Amino acid sequence: MYEKDGILLPLEEHIQNVYEIGSLTKTFTALLIAKAESDGKLSLDDRIDRFLDMPSPADGRAYPKIRNILSHTSGYKPYYLEKGMAQNHLLGRNDFYGITKKQILERASKITFEKESDFPFEYSNFGYAVLGLVLESACQKSYTELVNDFAQNELGLAHTRIADGTGNLFGYWDWRAEDGYIPAGALYSTIGDMILYAQLLLEGEGIFSSCREMFFEIGPSKEKSRNEKLGIHADRIGRAWICDEADGFFWHTTAVPAALTATSRSVLQTKKAVVVLSGTAPSFRIPATLIGTKMMGEQEVMKTSESLIPAFP
Repeated sequence: MYEKDGILLPLEEHIQNVYEIGSLTKTFTALLIAKAESDGKLSLDDRIDRFLDMPSPADGRAYPKIRNILSHTSGYKPYYLEKGMAQNHLLGRNDFYGITKKQILERASKITFEKESDFPFEYSNFGYAVLGLVLESACQKSYTELVNDFAQNELGLAHTRIADGTGNLFGYWDWRAEDGYIPAGALYSTIGDMILYAQLLLEGEGIFSSCREMFFEIGPSKEKSRNEKLGIHADRIGRAWICDEADGFFWHTTAVPAALTATSRSVLQTKKAVVVLSGTAPSFRIPATLIGTKMMGEQEVMKTSESLIPAFP
């Protein structure tokens, strides 16, 4: 761990710092979908109108399937402008603050597509907000209850929870209890919990085996081209996770300064994971995603900051 000016700090003193993990929340949402699927509560090929109170699509149009929302190939945009978003932005607040579940449902009920099809990859926070509503309907519990219980009681991640405004750092995003975008990015966690989470990903047992399922190829785009210039490859997409086929690992990142990459077959044939959690802005110097992917290519993974997980045996 490092602080200002690169001063090395003891890991033990900072392992329980509480960070926002932002869009890594989507990987938990995807696991909850896998769990509900395993329990027979839903199928990936179900359309969302099986679970949500929506008007019947007209003229042969269709609502998206769970599989496509999971993999950002549903046709949904990254988000849809709602009342309150502009004010949030002007106030320097989380853009999604105060956008309710009711607003998400009303918006989703108005969006249908000409046919059931796989759209090009487009990262969608809105899609994961919809998945949160699907989970609530299928499991008859609030998303916050589902994910807190899952993380803490089933996975043993004692300090991983939906944002509640408490923590020992600063600058946390504000959220309200009924906010619709919570399933897309409202979890808090610690480096200790993220180490345990990475271990579960590497072991790949039970529903964690689903994390390596890749559904669709990610086609050319400006964003993909920019990432590839930095050595970050996005080749295929599955249940939230993106696969770098060239280097043999899967990864996820977020708009807050956090990223997680993991593989069970690196060039060294060793299990390895890297987590980056930072207290700086995502645009500050070197992005977390770049640090994580570069570390995956190192022959030895260093024990450094509140950020990097050593290689697992």
